[in-house]
Parts: sequence; structure tokens; C-alpha cells
Amino acid sequence: MSILLNVLKRFILIIVSYVRYYKSIKGTGVRIKKSQIDGNNNIFNSNSFVLASKIYGNTTVNSNSIVINSTLSEFTKLGVNCAFANSTLGEFSYINDSSNVNNTKIGRFCSIGPGLKVGYGAHPVNFLSTSPLFYSSKPWFGFALTNKDEYEEHATTVIGNDVWIGANVFLMDGVTIGNGSIIAAGAVVTKDVPDYAIVGGVPAKIIKYRFVSDKIKEIQNLNWWDKDLEWLKKNAHLFQKDISISPIK
Repeated sequence: MSILLNVLKRFILIIVSYVRYYKSIKGTGVRIKKSQIDGNNNIFNSNSFVLASKIYGNTTVNSNSIVINSTLSEFTKLGVNCAFANSTLGEFSYINDSSNVNNTKIGRFCSIGPGLKVGYGAHPVNFLSTSPLFYSSKPWFGFALTNKDEYEEHATTVIGNDVWIGANVFLMDGVTIGNGSIIAAGAVVTKDVPDYAIVGGVPAKIIKYRFVSDKIKEIQNLNWWDKDLEWLKKNAHLFQKDISISPIK
């Protein structure tokens, strides 16, 4: 009986979602619940699920992806088979297929490849045991040995602006990825990444910096990622040349 009831509730939610957001729904099985959908030109593809979230205009949530307790800013895209929870995605940023993101703040203009894993939680390495049975108040096995959390499992991860993350990258909880940095495919990032650094490996290490220090300061002073769309359109030529060998102007 409970299975049939759940199926009925799901069906009703699909119908309600279609009636409310039919202009944005581009497939079957889309469910949108307790969310604020703003602006125009949003696209929700088949079997996507949005719960307790805020979606701005010109946003795409692709098939079989879920968004829970999160914010997708304007001009953002979430790929196929993604899970995005307790997180924010800045304008003009996209996340590719099969990524799982939790408890993460992502800046503007980020390009994130498929298979990103972040927000899975950490375990204490200096406790007698790494098992959550001893430090977590959650009843992992039907009971808990403590009534309060003795260890922070899910520290917030911060990804800056204009960050490029390659395929199948794993980020440890709580790290900060600096503006303009590049994370090579397959990297396991366990420490903060400086602005404009290129890192790779397991664990990830700095390979080099994208620009010399004076050029990095020049870019940081420009702070272009905070400019409005009109400024970006007017100054698009600045982004279409090699600035390592010429001034930004």
C-alpha cells in the first residue's frame, strides 16, 4: 500500500509541476517542489527533480539530475545525472554530466568537467577510530553512541571564479579553489589551491601558474568576473587574445 501511495504522490507532483511550469519542462517525469523559479527561459529536462531550491532565469537542469536546497544563478547549466545539494552555482557556470556536489559554493564563469565529486564528508584521522559510529549523532546502524556530533564531517568547499576543473576530479571537503585556477583531470585535491595555479596528481600539487605574478595581480585588480553583462559584451575583445605577452587593454 505504501509503495502505491508513493507512486501516486510522485504522479501528482509531476502533474502539478507541469501545470505550473509547462513552458520550462522539456520532457517527462519532471518534479519541482517547494522551490522558487524566477525569470524566463529555464529548461527542465526529463526526470529532473528540484526540491527546496531557487532557480534564476536562463538555467538548464538536464535529464536525471537533482537539485536540493540549492541556488542556481542565471545562465547556469547542470549536466545529465548530476546531484547538486546544499550548494550555490554562480552565473555563467556549468557542471558537466555525472557530477555530485554537496555543501559547495561555486563562483561565476566556472567550467566543470564530468564526474566531479565534492562534499562527500571527511573522517577524523587522529581519533581512535575513523568510524562515524563513534563521533556522529546520526544513527548510522540504527543507533548512535553520542547525542552530539564530535567531528565536523562536512566543511564547506569554496570554488572561486573562472575555475576550470577537468574530468573525474575529487575535492576534499573544506578546500578553497582560487580564482582562475585549473584542476587537471583525475586530480585528488586535499589542500587549498592558489589563484591562477594549475594543479594535478594524487594528491594534487602545483604544476605551474598560468601567468607571472605581476600579470596575476593585474587580472585580480580588474576583477572582471564581477562586471555586469553589458561590460562583458563591450569588452569581449579582452578575452580573445593571449594576455601573457601583452597588457590587458
